[in-house]
Amino acid sequence: CTNNGAGGFNAGAMFEFDYVSGTFTKKVRFNAAIGVSPGTFLANIGNYMYGTMHNGGMNGGGTIWAYDYVADTTGVLYDFSSSSPNVYYPKAGVTLAWNGKLYGTTYQGGTGYGCLFEFNPVGNVFNPLVTFNNPVTGGSSYSNPFLLNNKLYYMNPQGGTSNYGTFNAYDLSTSTNAVLY
Repeated sequence: CTNNGAGGFNAGAMFEFDYVSGTFTKKVRFNAAIGVSPGTFLANIGNYMYGTMHNGGMNGGGTIWAYDYVADTTGVLYDFSSSSPNVYYPKAGVTLAWNGKLYGTTYQGGTGYGCLFEFNPVGNVFNPLVTFNNPVTGGSSYSNPFLLNNKLYYMNPQGGTSNYGTFNAYDLSTSTNAVLY
């Protein structure tokens, strides 16, 4: 699990919890280089735990990071930036899909309202899938996408036809986004 504000640099920490003994062990103490304010959801692939940081990193716009269980090390895989591709501040965590890729949202960037992104840990390839357009798709997301029947569902708290936010579905098979509500 991760925790905001802990870890000695007020940047957060990742803990391991042993449910048999009831003990917590600090595994990672985050800092400005790795990022600040961890996202809420982590994804596990093999020996790695993946997550996001809302702030910090080399460009200050947050990061995608990985923790290696075997080597007991943490590293930054992607630094978000306000320059190309101009998406930053991932406030939620990442979701692992059947294709081995990670999916998440950002709070800002693109047209100003963030994006839905795909990250491939093989080669550390970042791809913005949907750039949020506040009046149509909504925007400023801090939603962790959830996967159901090959679609990623996520919410944006701003924008939409009534300006109360939107509920969207991105189809991984057709690479299309639909505003459901």
